Amino acid sequence: MLMDFTPEQAEKHNLGAKQGAFVREVVLDGPAAKAGMAPDDIIIHLDKQDIKTYKEVISLVGERQPGEVIMITVMRGKTKLTLQATLEDFATGMGKVMRHYGAQKFDDLGILVRNPPRGWSGVVVEKVNPKGSAAQDGLQSGDFIQRIGNAEVKNVEEFTTLLAEKRAAGTSPLLTVRRGKSTLFISLQLPTSDGK
Repeated sequence: MLMDFTPEQAEKHNLGAKQGAFVREVVLDGPAAKAGMAPDDIIIHLDKQDIKTYKEVISLVGERQPGEVIMITVMRGKTKLTLQATLEDFATGMGKVMRHYGAQKFDDLGILVRNPPRGWSGVVVEKVNPKGSAAQDGLQSGDFIQRIGNAEVKNVEEFTTLLAEKRAAGTSPLLTVRRGKSTLFISLQLPTSDGK
C-alpha cells in the first residue's frame, strides 16, 4: 500500500526524501517484494521520473505492459537505492493483492475493496471500473470508506454484510468516505437483480 509523503513528514522524521510515495506495506511475493522494496521505503523516482504522489506511481505502472522492467529509486532512511521490478499481468498481481489484503470484488458496483492497514478501521477502494455504478456515484480508487449509514465499517467482512443488509432492504446506503484530507458523503445506488 502506498501513501503520499510530504515535506512536513520528512522534516518530522529527519529523512532524506522531501516528497514521494510512502510504502506502508509490500505484497508478499509481488513485483515490489521481489525487487527488494520494504515497508517505510519512499519512492522518489520511477524510471528517472520524479514521483510526488502515490497516484503518479499507480498511473505510471498502469501504462506499462506485463513483463516490462521498471527502475525504482527509493529512499530507505537516508540511503538512496535503485531497485529493478518486473511487472506482472493484472490477474496474477490482483490475485496476490487480494490474498494479501483480504480483498473483495463487487462486480455489480464495479469496485474492488480491501482491508485497511493493521490498526485501522474501514475499507480501501482499491480499483474502480470507470463504467461501473459506483464510479458514476462518485467513488474513486484510493477512497477510504469509514461508515455505511450510521454503522462504522471495520473491515471487508463488515462492509459486505452491511451492503447486503441495505440491498435486502432496497435502500441506497450513504457512505462516509475519506479522500485525502476531505470527508465526503456518497449515496451509493445499488443495482437490482436485473442490473437496473
